[in-house]
Amino acid sequence: MPNVNAGLKRRTMVKPIVGKCRTQTYNLPSDPNFTYGMVNQVTGESAGAVVSSWDVSKKSVAQTTSTSFPATNIAALSEGCLSSKDQRAFAVANPVMKTKPEVGSPKKKFIPKVGPLGFGIQSEQNEIPMSLVMSAPDDGPERDYPVFSQHAKGKMPPPRPTKSSQLYAQKNEVVENPVDSFKMKKFKNVKSKVFN
Repeated sequence: MPNVNAGLKRRTMVKPIVGKCRTQTYNLPSDPNFTYGMVNQVTGESAGAVVSSWDVSKKSVAQTTSTSFPATNIAALSEGCLSSKDQRAFAVANPVMKTKPEVGSPKKKFIPKVGPLGFGIQSEQNEIPMSLVMSAPDDGPERDYPVFSQHAKGKMPPPRPTKSSQLYAQKNEVVENPVDSFKMKKFKNVKSKVFN
C-alpha cells in the first residue's frame, strides 16, 4: 500500500516565514470547487409536518360526582333504617351524591351583616372631608414601619449607659475654669451713675 503522506512534512516542523504561505502538511483536494464540511441537504419534510408529529398531552378527565357513603348512612339513619340491610336498600334507592369540587380558587363568601349584631365596628360616614385629609402635611419619616434595609444583619446596637458608668464619666471629666476675657483697668469696678 503506497504511503499517501509521502513527501509531506510534519506539522511541528513547518515554521512560519515572512512573505510566504505556510507549507501544507496534508494532501489538498484536486477539485477546485471542493467544499469542506457536511453537505446541507434539504429534505421534503416541512416544519409543520414535524410539529404535527409531536406527542400532545391528554387532558385529564373531569371529575365526576360519586356517592358519599357517610352522608348516605346519616340520611338512612335519620329515616329510621337501623339494620345494614335497610341501609343498603336506602342507599340504592336514595344515594346522596358528593358536592362538585370548586374549579379554580375558592371565592370568599359574602356574609351579610344582621343589624347591630354584626361583628366589628359598623361603617359610618366620615365627618372629615377627604380633601382635608389629602392636604395634611407629611409627618416626616415613617415611625410605625421603620426601614431596616440599611441595618447590618446580626449587628447588635451599642449598650445603653448605666447609672454607674454615667457617674464614672462625670467624675473623669476635666472641668476647665473659664478664663476671663481681657478688660482694660479703667473699665473695671466702674460705679453706676444712675440715681434713683
